[in-house]
Amino acid sequence: MSDSLQDIYRWVHGYIRREFEATTEEVARYIVPNTHLPAKARLDIHRDQHWRKTSSAMESELPATHRFMGCEAFKVMVDTYLHVCPPQSASLISVKRELPDFLRETPEFPFQEFLEELIALEILVSDLAQEPATPSLALTDLPDGDDWLKRVLVAVPGVRLLALNCRVHDFMESKGHPGAPQRAEWAQPQPNWLLVVKRQFRIYRHPITQMAFDLLQKLIEGHPPSKVAPMQWRGTPELIKSWIEWGVFATLAPARTRRARTWKR
Repeated sequence: MSDSLQDIYRWVHGYIRREFEATTEEVARYIVPNTHLPAKARLDIHRDQHWRKTSSAMESELPATHRFMGCEAFKVMVDTYLHVCPPQSASLISVKRELPDFLRETPEFPFQEFLEELIALEILVSDLAQEPATPSLALTDLPDGDDWLKRVLVAVPGVRLLALNCRVHDFMESKGHPGAPQRAEWAQPQPNWLLVVKRQFRIYRHPITQMAFDLLQKLIEGHPPSKVAPMQWRGTPELIKSWIEWGVFATLAPARTRRARTWKR
């Protein structure tokens, strides 16, 4: 019984993605030779091109990780990753998605926690770049007085809060290729907090304090500033206004009201 076109496509696609190896005879079952090359050599050209293209694309998508690890170590990591987790899609977004989890389970690569957070941050920035730009709230949209502090600040879709253990943002801001001593120094744990937001067509990363992180988290969850900000923190309104200028919020909405409970005997 002959194979269907779908079976042939599935087999060729799996071979190109290196899901399995095949003999010359097995390849000849699906691919015909030409006047210059036998069947397996023809298919291997496409296999190698796919591999090199994916590996090269990973380098361009993760420039900070490539710079931190160095060219050779990065290539080894990507090759190992692609062998263990063959691409299931032509989309690079899905190809790199499992890389942080792969590193977590692969102890042979040093500076695991740093690399996990660095790669995850680069993926996040890339993902946010794909999202549509949305209008943000302006300071001129705020009503006079302090009544706006009793309303809900609705966050834009492209905002993320990150609690990190390594200084991956600082490394992304740095220049040059670190040597082994510098890598070890960068990888030293140091808790920090980061606000990532897409404003118009650019991605911004803002280091923030833990107190600001906790406050922003509550605001994004839909709590009015007057309910979550410490009363003794007099700079709270001005701090929130700075976040509005950063493009964190899309609009003001009425605060949710709770219905009073009635008890029946």
